[in-house]
This record gives sequence, C-alpha cells and structure tokens, in this order.
Amino acid sequence: WNTLLYVDDHYSIYVIVRDMSNNLTTVPPVNVIIDNNLQNDVTPPTGSIVSPPAGLTVSGNVDIIISASDNRAMDQVAFSIDGTYIISDDEAPYHYSWDTTLEEILGIDEGEVKGAKLRNLNTSETSTMAIDGIFLAIGHKPNTDPFIGQIDINDEGYIVTNNGTKTNIPGVFACGDVQDWVYRQAITAAGTGCMAAIDAEHFLVDDD
Repeated sequence: WNTLLYVDDHYSIYVIVRDMSNNLTTVPPVNVIIDNNLQNDVTPPTGSIVSPPAGLTVSGNVDIIISASDNRAMDQVAFSIDGTYIISDDEAPYHYSWDTTLEEILGIDEGEVKGAKLRNLNTSETSTMAIDGIFLAIGHKPNTDPFIGQIDINDEGYIVTNNGTKTNIPGVFACGDVQDWVYRQAITAAGTGCMAAIDAEHFLVDDD
C-alpha cells in the first residue's frame, strides 16, 4: 500500500480471507492515520519529453513519451498541445502503470513485440499488456550511492559539478546521468563524457 498516493487522513483497512473450501471470514477492520507530512514537501518533480525529439516532423498517430520522477511519488502528468491540456490519468488513449517494472518482453522469439509482462513493485503481482512496441528509458535514479559522503551530491542524488565536470575533489570529474538531472539523454551523456576526459587531461598536464 503506497500511502504516498493518498492524502493525509483517516482510513479503514478491511480484509476478507478464504480457504481452499471457499469458507470466508471477514477480518475486523483496522483504522489508521496517514501522515506523510506532504504539506511540507516543497521539492518539485522532474520531467522531460523523451519522444518525439525536438524538431522532428511527425504525422498520423504519434507516441508521446514522458520521463517523470519525484522524491516521494508521482501524481499526474498533463499533456498540452498548444495550450489544450489532456490529463493522462483521466482521458484515453493515455494510460500509466505506476510503481511497475518490466519483467519480460513477449513475442521476441517470433521476431516481433506482442506484449509486455509487468510486475507491480508494491504487490509483486504480475500482469500482461498487449503492445507492439517498447521504449526503455533509464537514468531516473543516478547510481551515486557509492560516492555519498565522499563527493558533493545534491538532494536529488546527483553529483554537483562546476566549471565543466569538476567535482569538489581535485582530479575527480563527473559526467553523464550521475550529474545531469535535466536532459538525461545518451547524446548529452556522451558530450559530458568528452568534457570530463578533456578536463582530466588538463588536470594531469597541469599537475606535472
């Protein structure tokens, strides 16, 4: 039960259990109070349009892929086409499966994508979705845990850089998704990788 998706309030939990003989028992409810202190959450979510890329000429049906994350939990994504908003949670054809991971791509043995096997991260329940294409997006959580306490890292987990790719430790440079919380694209990661290599070369030359 991801309480972050609920407003702070009083809730009752009801449970019905059943045995193999189909005998049912209603468990006495439990009353709980959700208090995630959401009113003090001032950190805004981050997001970017993954597809279509800027400047692309499109026609017909176009898949719009959004990358969005939050320090607590996402609530809603709203699309705007020239100012006309379409709320993804309420209007077809948009559908979001929150707290879900991809377990298996179905149909690849036959040379095509026919569906996806999904697993809910909260309940571990699996389900299948009939689709004919999959786009994998990575880099939502920077893999910086080994550097906590050694290199300056901001509240979102990204390494802080300045004057290019320099960190707070001389001779240590950071690039790619561990320090970029805005674009998070392969091409921008490659670009900052080149910058870090040049910065490292200059550091070694100056150190001699």
